[in-house]
Amino acid sequence: LLADTGSRLAIRALSMVSLGRGASIPDAIAFVDRGLEDIELIRPLREFAFREIGFFNTFERIDPILLPLAAIPAGTSIPGLTAAFIAGLEADFASTINTVCRTVEKIVCPDSGERCALCK
Repeated sequence: LLADTGSRLAIRALSMVSLGRGASIPDAIAFVDRGLEDIELIRPLREFAFREIGFFNTFERIDPILLPLAAIPAGTSIPGLTAAFIAGLEADFASTINTVCRTVEKIVCPDSGERCALCK
């Protein structure tokens, strides 16, 4: 189980497009990632934004665990710029994260059936 939220997946998807890794997007944001032979990665929180999880934690009186490595400094990298961009859009347009995630779900890459040298 992975703790990837919709916010994080939207940022990752746009960052991957910016970095030229668009062909990897379907596996990177899928609910179930079957990229490895014997391992399935499941993202149960992908339908929720950071904000919604924060509200849930507040209402349920759950103290969040914050990892210092999880933060991406804004403006220092493409993922940081993308995170700032998404946060700015989300402030004005509440459905930005859902729109990005739903749009990216529609991307389908042809499966060559071959694995890269690292995955073999």
